[in-house]
Amino acid sequence: MTCTVPLDDAPSPAGRRDRLVAVAAALRAAGTENVLVDWAAGGLPGWEQADPRRIVLALPYRAALDDALTAAADSVDREPGGDPGTDRAVYRLAAWLHVSAAVERVVLASLDRATYLDRDPYADDVPHLSVGACYAGLVEAGVLVGVDWKSTRAEAAEALGGLLIVPDDRERFADDVPGFADLLRRCATADRADLGGGPGMPADDPLRADREQAEAAVARQAAALASTAGIVVLRLDNGDTPGYLACRAASATRLLELTSAAAMPFEPVR
Repeated sequence: MTCTVPLDDAPSPAGRRDRLVAVAAALRAAGTENVLVDWAAGGLPGWEQADPRRIVLALPYRAALDDALTAAADSVDREPGGDPGTDRAVYRLAAWLHVSAAVERVVLASLDRATYLDRDPYADDVPHLSVGACYAGLVEAGVLVGVDWKSTRAEAAEALGGLLIVPDDRERFADDVPGFADLLRRCATADRADLGGGPGMPADDPLRADREQAEAAVARQAAALASTAGIVVLRLDNGDTPGYLACRAASATRLLELTSAAAMPFEPVR
């Protein structure tokens, strides 16, 4: 069963929020797991930014739950079908990272797909919309960066250096990793060697990248430096524009558990 609960007929933002809380309470009382239940349990973080116009819930039909939803919301539209699976794993990742931009996007994409697509003209209307919403929020917050396969070494290093390290999201990678400034200089020198028309880089230079893209060689060198500071660099396999994220080593195992549960293919750079 798919239930749609309108919110935009409420007289005020406070009225929309109250209706959300009431619906979440009905779901929780019925033992129904849903992004809305998790979001409400956390106090609806990012409510004003997400501010959905409606919520669409794919739920297994139960008469008691149907009655509770009717009592919690004045109007509930029901349709057969729908996938009772949820986007909870993606929400839990965003919430664990404490990245408000990702939480807001994931909530809206999960509960009010139409409004999310209206607000983000670059979003693709794909089945797992919350995954793309999470990526977009992480990029917006500066904790995930995409590095194009055509990037020079210096461009790749600069992109990695701008990352904020999760889960605290306070320190920049370039500021916290010893030797990173030297890596930037080495990347610039390697780029000039490639373009200079001379003999090029030494065969044993780890930045040479004969059989891979330059960004991959740079990421490997950055990850080696980061490991000395207790930081793990993760790579997101995303076609021509792989993504990179930096995480405190003490939190890396938990982060990889959450990304795996959310079907987001991050792996440590080695």
